[in-house]
Amino acid sequence: MPASAIAAAFAFTAALALASALALAACDSPRPLARFERVRDLACSCKDLPCAEDAERKLAGAIEHDRTQYESTPGQVPVIHATRRCLTTAWRAAQSPALFLAESEADQPARGPGPCPNFLEVAHRIMTCDRTPLSARTRVAEQVLSLRAFWDADGKPLKAELELYDECLWRLSSTLGVENCR
Repeated sequence: MPASAIAAAFAFTAALALASALALAACDSPRPLARFERVRDLACSCKDLPCAEDAERKLAGAIEHDRTQYESTPGQVPVIHATRRCLTTAWRAAQSPALFLAESEADQPARGPGPCPNFLEVAHRIMTCDRTPLSARTRVAEQVLSLRAFWDADGKPLKAELELYDECLWRLSSTLGVENCR
């Protein structure tokens, strides 16, 4: 085969490869919201807590990527809110029914020494806030459930007031820095 024919075939192949690459790049060029929409779709399809936690990590990554690439993508806020609502739904479905009793307990009149009603109020905001990380919600829910064991059904404390004060203060201090939708 003559050298000119080989060169022509090589040039044609290179041009075809370049055209294919450009066509694929044009098709795959991400819309600014595509990353958020994929995470939203994943979060809304989650049926268990590990899936929701994975979607939450991907949402954090998408937000960080967007912050470094675009500064702000128009229209991202509604998609992020929808994603967080789906994450909350998956998280609530994975929780014990006792959690919902604990949430309603937080709405009851205050009991116990000072930090206890304060903790229950903050805990309720944390557990019902879509912006709170799932792991923090779970930790606070477990603390509320364990704290409920310190009162009997009629509201009488089962521990000395000073011990309850310490328990509630410890739990309240562990909520510092957690997003609480204020």
